[in-house]
Amino acid sequence: MPARERRRGTSAGYYIHRTSVSYFYESMDDLNAVFDNAQPGFIYSRYSSPTVAAFESAVADLEGAEAALAFASGMAAIQATLLSAGVQAGTSVVSSFDVYGATYSLLRRFFASMGVKQQWSM
Repeated sequence: MPARERRRGTSAGYYIHRTSVSYFYESMDDLNAVFDNAQPGFIYSRYSSPTVAAFESAVADLEGAEAALAFASGMAAIQATLLSAGVQAGTSVVSSFDVYGATYSLLRRFFASMGVKQQWSM
């Protein structure tokens, strides 16, 4: 069900919460098409779910954006942001020393092991 589709037969505004962790498909071809991104759908709730899709859609609407992404943690969001910004071997990241401890570790350990240079400021 699309994130913004009204629930039929109820007075509720929009369907937001679904508790399923796996999803049923009529055939393996349908499931394979979802895995291949050839058709929309959900595979496993840790990857995405109707609930997360509804949240992302609502945030995008509120922000006037084309789309939004939700992450399970702030650290996942920070890592995804840095990687999508092109951080890779040979690039540098400038950061304040006054960052969350796990962010400091992400830069000093994980990204350093990838060949990313860090520059620290006060």
